[in-house]
Amino acid sequence: MLFTILQTVESYSLIQMACKGGWLMIVLLILSIVAIYLIGKKYWMIRQAGKIESNFTTDIKDYVQDGKIKSALTLCAHYNAPMARMAEAGLKRIDRSTAEIQAAMDNAGNKEIADLEKGLPYLATIA
Repeated sequence: MLFTILQTVESYSLIQMACKGGWLMIVLLILSIVAIYLIGKKYWMIRQAGKIESNFTTDIKDYVQDGKIKSALTLCAHYNAPMARMAEAGLKRIDRSTAEIQAAMDNAGNKEIADLEKGLPYLATIA
């Protein structure tokens, strides 16, 4: 008798299992959608942060070597990219010591990292 009970195993489709899961499956579905949204948003943000013209650094270097700091700052302000904001932070302190310039660029880099990491705790909680 026990042997015949073990042989009768029902198979369920994915939708049937989801329906049997009850309200918890709805919560999991919503959290999955939110996670996919956050992953897509972070992917887009990182791609946008990395986009900058290939000659940007060359132009900045040329402006600084020619003593055209205002032109270099204008070029940095023209771009909406972390690299440009970090260069701008350093150029604003070009008349100070190397340590102060480095500290300003480090602070700008830390701010950019914090901006890029925004929303990741939500994703970690969902995961």
